[in-house]
Amino acid sequence: MGGGGGKSSGSRPSAGSQVEQQVRETEYTQELNQFLKEKLSEYNRRDSEAINRHVETLKQKLSAEIEDFVELKFGGSVSKHTYVNGFSDVDILVNVKGTELEDYSPNDLLSYFAERIKERLPDTDIHVGSMAVTVSYSDGTQIQLLPSLRTATGLRVPDPEGNNWSNVVRPLTFAKKLTEVNMNCGGQVVPVIKLFKAIQQSMPSNAQLTGYHIESLALNAFRDYSGTRSYQEMLKHLFEYAAENVSRPISDSTRQSLHVDDYLGAADSTERQRVAAFLGRMGKRLASADAKMDLTVWQGHFGDE
Repeated sequence: MGGGGGKSSGSRPSAGSQVEQQVRETEYTQELNQFLKEKLSEYNRRDSEAINRHVETLKQKLSAEIEDFVELKFGGSVSKHTYVNGFSDVDILVNVKGTELEDYSPNDLLSYFAERIKERLPDTDIHVGSMAVTVSYSDGTQIQLLPSLRTATGLRVPDPEGNNWSNVVRPLTFAKKLTEVNMNCGGQVVPVIKLFKAIQQSMPSNAQLTGYHIESLALNAFRDYSGTRSYQEMLKHLFEYAAENVSRPISDSTRQSLHVDDYLGAADSTERQRVAAFLGRMGKRLASADAKMDLTVWQGHFGDE
């Protein structure tokens, strides 16, 4: 007699097809993570030589008419290693403590910086904001100069209006926490932050998060993370976590402001709900692409059509 019966053999995939499915899934996962690795390599390509040359020129000019040299130090994403080539600005802290510029107000310092730089770089685009002067070079580099006063426990920077100095800010406090979480996750958190910063460029500008906000969400999302440590799975986890938690403000551990995300308003604001919706949709698109093993969806969101 023939064995097995038609009912069970017709409703279950054969052992052979199960193996084929597993092979396809393995190949898809390998291809996707290789793609993400290549994108990271692209985002890490920072022209350090050109940036250092620009910074040295700025330092010499800002110090040219005073007795003491001002101190320029990398801050922001460069100092936290979350800089993304093509998307991140180069933030420079200009410490005027101990120089004759020390008694200037933040607004006066910003004007002083802009005027001196304009003398040295008359054809370069220079924008004066409330907290920093942005210098946009023809090679695509953007450098933001932020006046600061170094103190024994941290530093002071302009308040959001630029009229006064802030309370003492402790940027190293946040940087140390981020480093700790990154190390606990095998060094995968910082690369995933970079991928998040890049892929959100495919979202509407009013749904995109600031770099510091993304880093703060990642810090909380991966503090007790026990999932798969692949770029693919950790990026989806970050989108899911961000969609669920962006509605609540995050306290600023550096003390520069009350919250890292005040730009989105109060808890459950319309802006927060809009961002949460876009983040949620992005997370679902990526999950759907994985279910269909469709690499082109990921490539499209990273600008690779």
